[in-house]
Amino acid sequence: MLLTNDGELAHRLMHPSFEIPKTYLATVDGSVARGVGRRLRDGIELDDGPAHVDDFALVDKVPGKTLVRVTLHEGRKRIVRRLLAAVGILCSSWCAPISVRCRWVINGPAAFGC
Repeated sequence: MLLTNDGELAHRLMHPSFEIPKTYLATVDGSVARGVGRRLRDGIELDDGPAHVDDFALVDKVPGKTLVRVTLHEGRKRIVRRLLAAVGILCSSWCAPISVRCRWVINGPAAFGC
């Protein structure tokens, strides 16, 4: 987690026009079907326009739950949850920006870990 009182830095990190990639971890119910990552990378039409992920990966799997990593450079409201729901994946809990198990989370060229 990065805390700052530097408004310009915060703006550059969060505003989509700067295209800084943001990586999120999400715990989803059940397993993830093959081809979901490709569909998300190709793009999904949401209510507020098209969106796509830069990267999608399965991180870990336990019975009934899967931990996925989603990287994108947009910052629309609940975009990760809405993208996953559009391909039939329900989020059960969020682990962003730091996961419960303290895995890597990356924001642009800076990498943060626990």
